[in-house]
Amino acid sequence: MKQAGQRGIYISVMLFQGFSVVTPGGWKAHPLNGQNNVNGIDGDANGDGLGLEVHRSPGPQVLEIQEAYVRHVLETLHDLDNVLYEVVNESTPESVGWQYQFIRFIKRYERERGFMPHPVGMTFFQLGEFGGGENRTLFESEADWISPGGYTKYARNPAPTDGRHVQVLDTDHIHGIGGDQEYVWESFMRGYNPIYMDPFDAVHELTIGEPVLNESQHERARVAMGQTRRWADRINLKRVTPQSELASTGYCLADRGREYLIYIPASDSVAESGAGNPTRPLTINLAGVAGLFVGEWVDLEQPQAISRSEWIQGGGERLLTVPFRRAGLLYLYRQKTQHF
Repeated sequence: MKQAGQRGIYISVMLFQGFSVVTPGGWKAHPLNGQNNVNGIDGDANGDGLGLEVHRSPGPQVLEIQEAYVRHVLETLHDLDNVLYEVVNESTPESVGWQYQFIRFIKRYERERGFMPHPVGMTFFQLGEFGGGENRTLFESEADWISPGGYTKYARNPAPTDGRHVQVLDTDHIHGIGGDQEYVWESFMRGYNPIYMDPFDAVHELTIGEPVLNESQHERARVAMGQTRRWADRINLKRVTPQSELASTGYCLADRGREYLIYIPASDSVAESGAGNPTRPLTINLAGVAGLFVGEWVDLEQPQAISRSEWIQGGGERLLTVPFRRAGLLYLYRQKTQHF
């Protein structure tokens, strides 16, 4: 983990696993199954052959074991600043109260021990006894970061984040296996932190809402993940916010008056210039912002090549011509605010 931090990699530590208590195979191997320990501890209080109670209403013995385990993890990793905690991955909706309890437990223990605070997360639910969970319970939590789910809301053109939580968009919680270049860029430009469950060319049918992607589409998504990571380093991520209204494409991260990153989706609807070159319009709103900006056009299919740089005058709405047909970016900045 320390070596990962030295390479700029953050690690989410999943403290508990949801499927381990709700599937017969998972519970069969669980240490809190009474058949697997000699301590007289059995998390299956109602004897139904599953361990739902472990993540819902554990008795005092089970809760004591869970808290001791979490304390040990916190003590071990407390000095690493590249660590995030996830209480449980894909637990059932019935676990909400228990998750809230552990979010508070982690924060309180780190505070009492004088440890650096680590972001604590709460993530999307699988189906429970009474159906699926609601993202609302994530937004109402005291978690520092959340990972909501749902294909119709997040797979395409997601609404901008509201800034109350850091939001991690996990393709596993949206598609199963899915997501492409457009998903990565649309999520990033709306203020989310996209992550990608990579099938590594495996044969699969675990997808929701879209056809199964081919390997070239997966590769483009991987490339997009790297591209967004590099742009997150280049722009001042502490200051920019999603401001969709500033660009005709609807995708703009901006620190008004300083810098603007605009995503331009690929388009099949492109006019021809007098010279026979493909052109399409882009409108940006620089009203109330005086002075000159440097504009860099970036073709995302050729990420190392800036197609063109130009000066753009602030002070109003500007109509520009996109110099490529494929997906790309326009980065506007004042010379003194460029970040590397």
